Amino acid sequence: MLDDDTARRQDAHDCALLRIFHHREYTWRRRNDGVHILNINRTYEKINLAARIIVAVENPADVMAVSARPYGQRAVLKFAQYTGAKALAGRYTPGHVVVMDSFFY
Repeated sequence: MLDDDTARRQDAHDCALLRIFHHREYTWRRRNDGVHILNINRTYEKINLAARIIVAVENPADVMAVSARPYGQRAVLKFAQYTGAKALAGRYTPGHVVVMDSFFY
């Protein structure tokens, strides 16, 4: 995990100017210029929890990584490549993941 000094030097904790109501537990404080500072420890706890859940699954093919956003698609594809999970990158129709008759299963 990054220590606070390293995170400050790399601006790894900067967030958007507009803070959404649901993100308040992930923001630490607000700078004078209006940029919100992320709570890196809270984010790290969530990533750690997700990793524990993924590791608990016995068959890696039962894990599916999904990202419709352009900046998350490459990460999803790399994750699936290295772990053996399924990847769904890009746009998809609603119900695509839960309908068992789809070509993805």
